[in-house]
Amino acid sequence: MHKDPAVAATVLWNIARDIARHDVNAVESVLRDALDCLQRIEADPKLRGSKGSPAAWSARSILKTMLECRLALARLLYISAGTRAESANQYTLAVCQYLGIHEGTIADAHAKRTPLLTISQNASDIVTAIPRKFGKQEDISQAVDALGEAANALLAFSTGDDDSLAWRGVLFCLLLHAFALDKGDKVAAYGAIDQLALGFESLGMSHFGHECAMLVIEHHMWNHDAFANVASAVIGSLLDNDLVRAKRLLEALNMSHYAQPWSRYMAEFVAKRTMLDSAWMRQDAWAKWIEISSMLEKDDPDVFAVINDGLDCILSPYKWCYKPMSLEDFE
Repeated sequence: MHKDPAVAATVLWNIARDIARHDVNAVESVLRDALDCLQRIEADPKLRGSKGSPAAWSARSILKTMLECRLALARLLYISAGTRAESANQYTLAVCQYLGIHEGTIADAHAKRTPLLTISQNASDIVTAIPRKFGKQEDISQAVDALGEAANALLAFSTGDDDSLAWRGVLFCLLLHAFALDKGDKVAAYGAIDQLALGFESLGMSHFGHECAMLVIEHHMWNHDAFANVASAVIGSLLDNDLVRAKRLLEALNMSHYAQPWSRYMAEFVAKRTMLDSAWMRQDAWAKWIEISSMLEKDDPDVFAVINDGLDCILSPYKWCYKPMSLEDFE
């Protein structure tokens, strides 16, 4: 290795990018050597090269290149060798080093099956404590992209709710959400919630995904499909027979200035179902829905479709009470 680590880091990173398509093993070795050099020059500013020279490094360029190196190594380790744990470790190191947070903070914030809103609050606390200021939009975008890639990778090669890597992926999604909100990027923040809900669904953990709607209600009702997401979570909770979650979602929505006629109706529906009011289910449930659904179908067809299909399923035992009989029913 070159005796000047600033020169070596420059050369090694360029070599890694040049040979990436040809020799996987060589790339891994070069990436690790480049990271070793970058860590040395990060720790000792005297080794960063003379200002103005081709091999000069600033603190910012070191952080950016270390992030790129670690992400490249994380991808390589999983794609070439399927080493899940080591790949996850590199993703974690990449995010922690770039944001300036301690790895132990990550480990403490995402215990298995911790309530989603608790993890979200932990993520917000971590983001609030980040020492780096991120004065340039380029650096913010790089952090957003890195968090998104790390979260997606960890969720993609996880196996379910008993897998600690899945919950680290959840934390990274919520770190992305909190970080993007902190930097005023509402689109990226909403995308993080979408990404998390899809991750839960792919892992067979949709019951956790319904909790994402609480974050949508709190932060993202401006989005054009937010109401459909909340309605879907309410119906999903009812189909799971989780009346407590359905009630919490509807209370949160109805206590805000985003309350809708359909959300008030669904709150009544949940209350009647909780009370096991079969008479109301037989006589009034569908009729009341019909009263408000005609306008909803015009104003928000996505919400209408979600609720209408859900109620059609939930109320199927009572259909004979509200559905007119026809000759076809007797054929």
